[in-house]
Amino acid sequence: MVLGLTVDNDGWKTKKLAPETFTQSVRAEETNRYSVVARKLIDLLNTGDYAAVQKLFNPEMSKALPPQKASEFFTGLAAQFGNIEKFDGPIGSSDGWIGFRLHGQRGELTMSLVLDADDRIAGVIFRPAPRSSANSEPPVRRLFSWPHLVWIVPFFLGGLLFSWILQRGTEESRGDQHSWGSLV
Repeated sequence: MVLGLTVDNDGWKTKKLAPETFTQSVRAEETNRYSVVARKLIDLLNTGDYAAVQKLFNPEMSKALPPQKASEFFTGLAAQFGNIEKFDGPIGSSDGWIGFRLHGQRGELTMSLVLDADDRIAGVIFRPAPRSSANSEPPVRRLFSWPHLVWIVPFFLGGLLFSWILQRGTEESRGDQHSWGSLV
């Protein structure tokens, strides 16, 4: 589920959609203003007060996402991801967009915001958060994790039982020759 709404304003470069990746540099004054608006937006989304969310939008954004469509979208977002329990950020910026990582009850997503000069939302995009390769464990560590190690003993014992059955079957097929290597 992706929503990307922008305003025709060259100063904010919002004709382009926010990119998937962000640079890590965000100025301190931008961090504070965007964090305050992001916190308000998340709190209102969690309470389901979509009329109050609409008041955070600037006039162009309100036209682009009227109350009925906004309510439908945010209801669907809440159904898919649940309440937002925590948010990280800003995680970076790109072309005027400031990104936040949202941790919901049923998944993670990224939210990108553009604010106008009056700290009103001029653009917002929600995307499912990409899985970061830095957090994935190396294959060797996954192989030696508890869920995998638990199976070593049964497989070892099964291998011993199979070897014993195979040996007994070969002895019986050869007859009564029990001496190995003595030809007298």
